[in-house]
Amino acid sequence: ACPAVANVLLWDLESPYQRPLPTGKFQAVYVLGGYLEDWQGDEREPQWNASGDRLELGMRMVLDGRADVLVISSGGLDGDHGARSRLIAEQRGVPAEQVVVTDPVANTADEAAAIKDLMSERNWTNVALVTSAFHMRRAMFQMETAGVKVTAVATDFHAGSGSGSLLGLIPSGSALSWTEIALRERL
Repeated sequence: ACPAVANVLLWDLESPYQRPLPTGKFQAVYVLGGYLEDWQGDEREPQWNASGDRLELGMRMVLDGRADVLVISSGGLDGDHGARSRLIAEQRGVPAEQVVVTDPVANTADEAAAIKDLMSERNWTNVALVTSAFHMRRAMFQMETAGVKVTAVATDFHAGSGSGSLLGLIPSGSALSWTEIALRERL
């Protein structure tokens, strides 16, 4: 696959969410998982993947007073990403009492069920959902399917990065990877 094709596919997924952060205050900001690599060694330093912007934006929303509570998905291959993310948030200045980690989840549908339960338990009606722009369409679909009303706050935009030249027509491994991700998000 070539970067130009990957860019078109990503643009279609991301463009509905290209907007400034919403104004006003949220009762909580829910950050979907999938941004940490499995850690090898020093657990004080996070090993971000391409979606690392997710937790950064959620923390910033709490620290800037745009959200009262940071809700972190406990997803992850090793099942410990929630605890590690909590540690990162606290090290970055988010007070422990403003951080909630969900029960274990394995996928986006589980994440939707987890936030639905928390919203019901805590009487939250105004929650921001943070995930990568390319994943937002499917995440919002899962939220709607679960009967959850949240406000989409996308981050981690990839469309439009360097495919407008002739080089965008040359196949590359990263373009193949992004094409696969964009097609999977449509399923």
